[in-house]
Amino acid sequence: MIPLRVIGILSNVAFMAYGFAGEIYPMLILHAILFPLNCVRLMQMRALILKVRDAAQGDLTVEWLMPFMHRRRVAKGQALFKRGSRATCRSSGRASIGYRRGIHGESAR
Repeated sequence: MIPLRVIGILSNVAFMAYGFAGEIYPMLILHAILFPLNCVRLMQMRALILKVRDAAQGDLTVEWLMPFMHRRRVAKGQALFKRGSRATCRSSGRASIGYRRGIHGESAR
């Protein structure tokens, strides 16, 4: 996508020059407006790429989610959720998956 954005910026410059030389002012105004928009979008795309690279090389833990969670005790063998239901909690600890019995968990703490 970045090469296309660069081509868009270069075409804005070329069309501005053409609009100025041919005294086609609507074309000049249009590409004068699009030029800074394309430049800003290019900078945003490059910043996003850098953030994605940093995230891919960084720590992939979900510890940052812990302040938004709360503990919930469940009995051994109690179904945490059933097939097709929406997930409303996250469980830490051991979990076993039983065929046709659903998913059961056991808290490690």
